[in-house]
Amino acid sequence: MIVVLTGAGGRLGRRAGSPLRAAGHEVRPLRLRAGDPEAEVAAALAGAEAIVHLGGVATAEAGALECETGNVLPVKLLLAAATAAGVSRVLLASTGLVYGAHGATPRRETDPLAPGSDYARSKRDAEEWIEAWAGRGDGCGEVLRFANVYGPDSGPDTVVGKALAQARAGGPIALRDPRPVRDFLWIDDAAEALVRLLAADPGPGFHRVNVGSGQGRSIGAMAAALAQAAGVTVAPPGEPPADEAPTLVLDVGRLRARTGWAPCTPLAEGLRRCLSAPA
Repeated sequence: MIVVLTGAGGRLGRRAGSPLRAAGHEVRPLRLRAGDPEAEVAAALAGAEAIVHLGGVATAEAGALECETGNVLPVKLLLAAATAAGVSRVLLASTGLVYGAHGATPRRETDPLAPGSDYARSKRDAEEWIEAWAGRGDGCGEVLRFANVYGPDSGPDTVVGKALAQARAGGPIALRDPRPVRDFLWIDDAAEALVRLLAADPGPGFHRVNVGSGQGRSIGAMAAALAQAAGVTVAPPGEPPADEAPTLVLDVGRLRARTGWAPCTPLAEGLRRCLSAPA
């Protein structure tokens, strides 16, 4: 099918383009901006059968206005253009952070949402626009809630990116709090999951699916695995914060049921690949 891909130049977009083409799709990159006229965007979507929206603000450190402008307004524009162009399927890259950082794990798609940052709240708001669009009968709207995606180009605003920079500099790896538990997902596995989900059309309506490893590892365990691979040390942690350590692990049963596939790269192997790749 013809697939319009926003965010094609981003971390996940750069990894997803090749496997999408290898699966037989024609990939049409679209740089979506909040101020684009609807007619221009609709023209770019002409003849497309699906939109994969990976664009937007991707850092949890962004403020409310930046997140609204980068994550919510473009989705409104994209959905209006999709309706005008007759595109019947839209997939949105969201985040497991919409569940919040505390509560029973693993998180299921039916669990209540408690986003704790402007970034997570903007993703929740974007999801609501997708749900409303699909609920009107305009097409199939899918929300993919990604876990903690990491790779060689993980940015300095991510815990893996910080640890990688320290390991590449010869160590030691010094992270503020080793206790939080995260669901670390190798970036090529994330891209493969995207391709598999695109192939597994769930039909009309609104759909949510978690995309993660389904395994929880503490930040301290991640740092120890990276230090071993890099031959560096881990600095002793300082006094931990008084609050409860956050835990966020995703239930990936729906992903497996829909695609018959599960992420296959262990954390230690992914970290070794990060170190062997160009910085």
